[in-house]
Amino acid sequence: MFLLIVTANALAGWVVHCQSAPLTRVRPRHVLLITVDLLQYDHLVDARHAAATQTMRTFARDGVSCTRAYAESDLTPSATEAMLTSRFVGQFSPTTELTLAQRLAGRGYHTAAYFSSFVIREVDSGVGSMPGFQIFDGPYFSWGPESRKGLATTALAVKYIRAHRNDRHWFLWDMLWDLHVQRTMVAEGVSPAVAQTEEDPALVEEDTCCKQLVDALKQTGQANDTLIVFTGNHGCNPRPGEPIRGLNEYQLHVPLMLYDPSWIPRGRIISAP
Repeated sequence: MFLLIVTANALAGWVVHCQSAPLTRVRPRHVLLITVDLLQYDHLVDARHAAATQTMRTFARDGVSCTRAYAESDLTPSATEAMLTSRFVGQFSPTTELTLAQRLAGRGYHTAAYFSSFVIREVDSGVGSMPGFQIFDGPYFSWGPESRKGLATTALAVKYIRAHRNDRHWFLWDMLWDLHVQRTMVAEGVSPAVAQTEEDPALVEEDTCCKQLVDALKQTGQANDTLIVFTGNHGCNPRPGEPIRGLNEYQLHVPLMLYDPSWIPRGRIISAP
């Protein structure tokens, strides 16, 4: 299994490589992490969702796609913590260990996180703690429809990209939540056909968010300087009448793509465990 806990170590290693390796290609100076809650691997391979996920599929087609990426947990706080710390659930200590944001900040990166759900916290002793971001912006104590819409969160991320266009290095995390609300209806016994119809608007909105981020990078001249890491926090059980949570293929198998038109090999697929 290609666990998402490797993301933190992989990106940290990438930073060291970019700053020390001999110049062979134009290497990206920035990192943009886009995570979508309840996004399954199937969303980006099932033809029924092709129209709703055009930009997301571009990341796979024109970048590196890891086809066996699995979340460490079926809960957003613990899955995200594992992804950004390279630690298994319950093993990360914010008082003695560093998050990916802290590692990058220590190497001169300006760090920012804009997220659409209250389940991620900046500094806390519990699961879901994400210290290390110089800008940490999201809703608090809200759930479902009251969580911030992805387009609103992405508007702040786009503003950040424009404002920091002259920075030497930045690390930006845009966490999207729209799919979470609509996917919960599957657990309430709705037929798969109806569920797909209801979830596609959320996929379209989140795909629009991805396009807005890419457009902002192009418009500010940073498209060839930015490594985009796109993934899902965790998936969701799509079978009607079954619990929304559970350790199964639907809950844990998520997309993971690395995209950068000037540095990442185009169309590479990593399917090894």
